[in-house]
Amino acid sequence: MRIRSIKPEFFDSPSTADSSPWARLLYIAMWCMADDWGVGSANLKEMSANAFPNDDEWTSKELPSLCKEVADNYGVMFYTHRGRPYFQIPTWDDHQVTQRRAKRRFPAHDDPESTPDQAIHGLPSLGKEVPSRNKENSSTEQGNRGTGEQGTGEVTTLFNAADAPIERDHTTTEPTTDYPADFEDFWNTYPRRQKKRDALKAFTNAKKRATLPAIIAGAEQLRDDPNRIDQYTPLAASWLNANGWEDEPLPPRHNNHQPSRAQQRWNNNAAVVARFQEREQARGEIAQ
Repeated sequence: MRIRSIKPEFFDSPSTADSSPWARLLYIAMWCMADDWGVGSANLKEMSANAFPNDDEWTSKELPSLCKEVADNYGVMFYTHRGRPYFQIPTWDDHQVTQRRAKRRFPAHDDPESTPDQAIHGLPSLGKEVPSRNKENSSTEQGNRGTGEQGTGEVTTLFNAADAPIERDHTTTEPTTDYPADFEDFWNTYPRRQKKRDALKAFTNAKKRATLPAIIAGAEQLRDDPNRIDQYTPLAASWLNANGWEDEPLPPRHNNHQPSRAQQRWNNNAAVVARFQEREQARGEIAQ
């Protein structure tokens, strides 16, 4: 675990608002677990011990669902590399300033041998419902209020009319769902359509830095890139905030079915034996 900086904007960001308190705490812990490149080990036992050392609710068996929530809301990428699990925080460079980065400890998500961790990304998306820390005491706490009949779960509350809750008018106007036409063009082009409100805000700011055709062209390039992987496609807001339209095409992903080192050594030895046999056969023909 390392000392990292958390900006005040984190706490009122839309991504944090959409996350459960447990997911927020895990995400903050992952910043401390990551190396100087925003990459860390996604060993579930280690993550559970680091993020929740005093909580029994989140073991390595329950943690994948929480990791899925962090991936959906914060764009964290979970992947495996040669059988080992890792995570990478895509916005790392936007928030952490490291004067002297240590040497990379872990492979990045865009390494040719890295593949999305379906044990996490393949899970269904969850809401903000979280387990209670003391469900069995909820009725006891209720019994302590009112008449004081402990543990019965029945509450008889005595209060004055002045203590009654004020009834409010819940009539509200229908929220508008209209979006600007130029934003809709971008939204229909970009390959990952999640968190539209966040994307609109980022799009409005992006138009101050680039022309609409440049933004649309960048979205089309990312959408049509044959090396793009759906699980690793950034949210539209993240892509816009990072000036994604200026990015080069993604590097080609090599065939993962390459021979192992043992197989390569065997092939090399077989080639040496074959050349030796050919030389011996040629000598025999000359002697004859």
